[in-house]
Amino acid sequence: MFTANTYKVDTEAEPIRLADISEMSVTDTKALSNYNEAFTLLKEDTPEQRLDVQLPYEKFLQLDDAFSKLQLAEGISEDQRYLSLAYHSVAQTVTVVTCLSSIHAGAVSWIYYGIFAYVEDYLSTRSPHTVENIQLVGSATQYFTHGEYGRSRKEPDGAFMYKTMTGIGELVIAIEVGTSETYDKLLEDKDMWIEGMRVNVFILICFKESTLFKDPDAQCRRRRWQWHKALLKPLKRTPG
Repeated sequence: MFTANTYKVDTEAEPIRLADISEMSVTDTKALSNYNEAFTLLKEDTPEQRLDVQLPYEKFLQLDDAFSKLQLAEGISEDQRYLSLAYHSVAQTVTVVTCLSSIHAGAVSWIYYGIFAYVEDYLSTRSPHTVENIQLVGSATQYFTHGEYGRSRKEPDGAFMYKTMTGIGELVIAIEVGTSETYDKLLEDKDMWIEGMRVNVFILICFKESTLFKDPDAQCRRRRWQWHKALLKPLKRTPG
């Protein structure tokens, strides 16, 4: 006999006290409000939303831990989730992004695979032995290590690594496509990728819709995803 293995998140442990919040550029009350606003969006997961709020790094870690508990409760692994939780250490800003629009996904796919096809074609005739060194990273979370961006964390819309002779992959190209993000925010991303990750090339695309497109199948896709998540819940064998 098999039964679903369920987990329970201790919701009473999630709220943070004002006394626990370190000094920062916003008031304690505002920081508490920001934490709760970000955590609420992570729980509700409303599609096509973006939220930027200020939090000190230690409170971002607490938020990240709460997010991990939510994923565990839902039985969702890191590569199955479509929520994005990022941190900009210089601005002390947490960014939550939920499932993006079809237009954003289409733009990312077009530029990402278009670049890869061009690079592969170029190298295949000029330096064939280096083609296999190009690695598609996709939107995998990147942890920044350089300078004042050392505590930052972000998922690019697309990225490429180049595997050096030592066998270590170095991130060389990062791509950001902005629809929910303002141009000024994209410029901040540019600084973070170049100075914090030291990429060789940063590709920035920003576009606006004169009439916002609403995918008629968005809710249907969301229901299918929720159903799929239910099937992915881990199972455990019960005694007897």
